[in-house]
Amino acid sequence: MVSVDNAVTDVASATKKFFKRVLPIMLVMLVCNQLNRSNIGYAQDHLQADVGIGAAAYGFGAGLFFIAYAIFELPSNVMMEKYGAKIWLTRIMISWGIVSFLMAFVQNETMFYVLRFLLGAAEAGFFPAVIFYFARWVPAGQRGKATAIFIAGSSVAAAISGPVAGALLSLQGVLGLRGWQWLFGFEGALSVFVGMAVFFVLDAGIKDAKWLSPPRRPRSRRPSVTRTPSTPPPKATRQATTQATRQAALPASSTAGKCCSTRRSCCCAASTSPCSSPSTPTRSGCPASSSRSPAPRT
Repeated sequence: MVSVDNAVTDVASATKKFFKRVLPIMLVMLVCNQLNRSNIGYAQDHLQADVGIGAAAYGFGAGLFFIAYAIFELPSNVMMEKYGAKIWLTRIMISWGIVSFLMAFVQNETMFYVLRFLLGAAEAGFFPAVIFYFARWVPAGQRGKATAIFIAGSSVAAAISGPVAGALLSLQGVLGLRGWQWLFGFEGALSVFVGMAVFFVLDAGIKDAKWLSPPRRPRSRRPSVTRTPSTPPPKATRQATTQATRQAALPASSTAGKCCSTRRSCCCAASTSPCSSPSTPTRSGCPASSSRSPAPRT
């Protein structure tokens, strides 16, 4: 009962540490994701004025993003299962950061279409990867809470995306760049930086988390008994012991000196030495005090 209580306490403590250490990193990743997804809306008028991307081209490019997202969602989940959530989340963030950074150099509608399609392919699988990571770390009873906090981070991202976009668009002409170039370039570089940090901060599995205490070990164990195998007795000793045991089990009449007359001497069946003096043979040829047992002829 005590071990069960300790296990429950350890799980609760580890879950609290996860909420304090890992969940904020996920929220930062979500904020970067929302910034890169919504920046196209703030840059629409600037793209139309500087590059000539009209409303029709803008709408088609926005649709290409979601088409690519839907196409590459399932393959991204398959690859996530193969390489793990940590490596795949890092790949997703760095790839979408690079594509978003390249949006700062758009010069025509074709380039705009291609980059919007690549951005959708790069972001595909982000939310499933996060939910998969929660499933590997958070118990079922706390998983809904972790997911709700993560989804609530989109409201925080929407709240700060406007002020951040306005501040970047106001950098018109700084270093010879337009405001929308600062918008795409800065937010894309931020995603790449966060993606590289995620690779070193997130842990692939619970066994790799050094910030978790090691599991409790049992306080006591039964002393081990070392048994030394006994050396078997020699073969001659075993035979002698067996012969003595059999002789002891025989009745006294059968173990008496069984002497048989052979010419002028008698031989004892129970002994290998001849008798000291010849015994008086009876009609059967053996002494009266012993039963007849013919000796083998040599």
